[in-house]
Amino acid sequence: MDTERGREGRDDVAIVGMACSFPGAPDRTLPTAVWYPTAPDASGPDAALASDGRPFPLVIFAHALGSYNAQSMFLTRHLANHGYVVLSVNYRSGIGYGRDFREALKYGAAGASEYQDVVAAGKYMRARADVDPKRVALWGGSYGGYLTAMGLAHNSDLFAAGVDIHGVHDWNSEIPNFVPAYDSLHYATESATAYRASPLAAIAGWRSPVLFVHGDDDRNVPFAETITLAYELRKRGVPVEELIFPDEIHDFLLWRNWLSAYRAADEFLGRRLSTGAVSAR
Repeated sequence: MDTERGREGRDDVAIVGMACSFPGAPDRTLPTAVWYPTAPDASGPDAALASDGRPFPLVIFAHALGSYNAQSMFLTRHLANHGYVVLSVNYRSGIGYGRDFREALKYGAAGASEYQDVVAAGKYMRARADVDPKRVALWGGSYGGYLTAMGLAHNSDLFAAGVDIHGVHDWNSEIPNFVPAYDSLHYATESATAYRASPLAAIAGWRSPVLFVHGDDDRNVPFAETITLAYELRKRGVPVEELIFPDEIHDFLLWRNWLSAYRAADEFLGRRLSTGAVSAR
């Protein structure tokens, strides 16, 4: 267990990072990392409570690829420094745990099996006495944005809010970016499976508020995916907020846009989970 002192305005708060695992779904143990504002009780689920006497709000981070994960640590540290428990789940199809884990059956457009790991993380953590089961949120970018949207679409009963940064919302719109020959009209079975594995297919159950962040010149995940999903959710009365960066690409080029995105995420989560979070400097 490694302990760090907060450096974002609350030096009296210890961030405790732990590498751990818990029973996942189905029949697998999921590797995770958890950051606490204060040290949890190692003897069981009765850990420390927040300064107001309530259990902590929980934010589950769904990772993406490459440098994205290093940048995400800025927001992870900040949230843990301001009263959140933050859990990063290494869902199936990630690297470092063998070929079977990396090439999991029916993941992504083939069936979204990795989403089961996100749900398992949420259910496991909300059963802890130090986590408020009514204040569990998701955030992630790119593939993590996809899993955030899946969580809000399929399990708004579990996830109270989410921050979706340029996530995939319709695999049939996304697949041509990496398989140019793909035409959903010519692959009826595959396209039907891909659509069922998309957040857009499950919006009838989406009730939780969401913040969408996207650059309108994104060449990896078409900007139209966010526009379409936001429109459909507003038609259904779902609270939607948006932060759009003109002329910005997928992996934001301008550092000020990363800061703006993370400030917006912090402020949104603070309002939606009633934590009174302090914006990052």
